[in-house]
Amino acid sequence: MMPDKKKETECLIGSRKCWHRAGSFPGERIKDFPVLHSSEILCKENNLEYRLKNDMGDCISKVKIDGGLYGSDGLKRCDYGLFMCQKNTACLIELKGGRDIKKAIEQMLSTIEQLKGLLNNYKKLHVRIISGKGRCPNIIYRGEAALKTKCMEKDGRFLMKERLFEEKVSDL
Repeated sequence: MMPDKKKETECLIGSRKCWHRAGSFPGERIKDFPVLHSSEILCKENNLEYRLKNDMGDCISKVKIDGGLYGSDGLKRCDYGLFMCQKNTACLIELKGGRDIKKAIEQMLSTIEQLKGLLNNYKKLHVRIISGKGRCPNIIYRGEAALKTKCMEKDGRFLMKERLFEEKVSDL
């Protein structure tokens, strides 16, 4: 019998940079988000998926940001955050049902600003937008250059794909 792939334990590293050890944001109490050592982390909404293959066995905290960590207070935020201890990497995920890439970019920029204190603890920042419909070719969306710059400043990348985005921890 195969062992359970979705194992929740405490961080193997125990670093202060771990999401679950980060304390709290001003005015916010961090909810209890599991630390996963799964072989695959899945973020899914409305037939859109982001799959992260944990080929390095990293300690990963998957955090539902909009409607999870924060309630529905009207502020723009992305859907998920993945925080990887050993890779010292944060990855923000937005699953956008339509073609409103401009809104997704605004949500990402807003999330980065709101989580600035936490994100400063990570060496790398990656941003992923998964849309239900493809982007309009040859269009540079407002805010896209700023988002790419924020990722590059943190040794990361901003990428967009349609419907399904799969990658490995080792490639981040």
